[in-house]
Amino acid sequence: MGSVIDRRGPGSQERFYIDMTKPPFDDIRVRKAFMHAIDRKAIKETMYPGGLARVATSCLPDGYFGHIPMEFPPYNPELAKKLLAEAGHPNGFTIKNYFISKSFFYPKVMTLAQEQLRKVGIIVDLQVVEHATFHENIRKNLDPFVLYGGTRITDADPWLSLFFDSKEIPDPVTGNKGTNFAHYRGMDDLLTAGRAERDVKKRAAIYAEAQKRLQKDLVCLPISDVPGQWARNPKRVSTPFDPEYGEFSLHYSYNYPELLKVLN
Repeated sequence: MGSVIDRRGPGSQERFYIDMTKPPFDDIRVRKAFMHAIDRKAIKETMYPGGLARVATSCLPDGYFGHIPMEFPPYNPELAKKLLAEAGHPNGFTIKNYFISKSFFYPKVMTLAQEQLRKVGIIVDLQVVEHATFHENIRKNLDPFVLYGGTRITDADPWLSLFFDSKEIPDPVTGNKGTNFAHYRGMDDLLTAGRAERDVKKRAAIYAEAQKRLQKDLVCLPISDVPGQWARNPKRVSTPFDPEYGEFSLHYSYNYPELLKVLN
């Protein structure tokens, strides 16, 4: 079609949120075992070979204001088995009726993770459903861990607030359809402080502490950071943006007229 593909800036991130209130994942040893069982690099390379994506380095994607590298339990199936045994699951356990969307990356990533988890004794009975049904079910807290993906404005607050503010915990009783699938309550104070802080360095330090808490509590395991990739017609836009342009901007595409409607 005569177009070229430009790749730049932070795009989407695929990640697991672990519901820390739902047994057996209310035991941090089980959450850690889950993370040791997941080979993030293998999933990334299968889905996005080479430079098409990067193994995620934080629950707050690289390129977002406030990002710092986090440490995650490395792939180690034997250690995962040991932790499960210590937590009272020497033979593992089965998760029945685990709902996953049939759309986008969801079934592919989850099938890879399903096989990795099986090797340590965590059996996941997948139920593939329509994307809308998947969204309904994860807001009913039917999955003990949730595979999710997306992108947001590249600042720590909209990202962390959507996924870790306690006001975003989904609750079918109240009708709350939020996206805090980990049911996390450990950073509300930092989110409040970050919204009020005007000093850039102090604000960055607040979000660094938020990521350190997530690292300690083991409720989110990011898999891949997939950069924005856009088709460009050289006849209409002759010069591509610098590869790093967009790291902290709102320019998610070349569709300026639509973008300006949003901004104005």
